[in-house]
Amino acid sequence: MVEAPQSDSTWTLFLRVLFGVPSDHRASDALSEILKSSPVAAPQTTIQTPAGSLVEVFAPIPRGPQKASLVRSVAAWWIEQFGEELTPA
Repeated sequence: MVEAPQSDSTWTLFLRVLFGVPSDHRASDALSEILKSSPVAAPQTTIQTPAGSLVEVFAPIPRGPQKASLVRSVAAWWIEQFGEELTPA
C-alpha cells in the first residue's frame, strides 16, 4: 500500500498511487521531491511539459520514465474533470 503525508493534494496522492512506490522504498523520497518541485506538481504544468522532459524528471523512479506519457494523459483527463483544482471536493 502506498502511504503519503496528510498534507498532499488529491492530485499528488493520485500520482503516488499511479507510480505505486511504497513509502519504505528507496525511491519514495525522490518521488516526494518530484511531486513537490517539478512540472508534475500540478496537472496544468504537467500537460504543458514535453514528454521528453517528463522522462528526465521521472528518471530516479523505478519504471518512471515509461510512465511519462501516461502521466501527461492523466493530467489532461484531470483538467477536463476538475480544472486546475488540486483537491476537488
